[in-house]
Amino acid sequence: MIRKKKALNNYKIKKEVYEEYQKKNIFTKDAFYNKHKKDIDQYKVVSGKLKKLLSDKEKLSPKKWNEEKNLLMRKLEEINKEKVKPSKKDMTREI
Repeated sequence: MIRKKKALNNYKIKKEVYEEYQKKNIFTKDAFYNKHKKDIDQYKVVSGKLKKLLSDKEKLSPKKWNEEKNLLMRKLEEINKEKVKPSKKDMTREI
């Protein structure tokens, strides 16, 4: 899930530049590409990664991210609570 989120953030950043590149005419397209080569190439790579990460049925949505985050936070809280609980051995040592 974290990989998907990072890829989506990179995708959004580079997408604007790529879309502008696609709108350029044949005379200005090469100059624009040369000026923004890194962003355009990264967009193509990130776009490919996103397609691999997503199945046809799955969509990235903030709702799914929040659900995943909340689930992981609850699990983390449970783990932290278990660490804080004194064990039976600890309790016998105190007596």
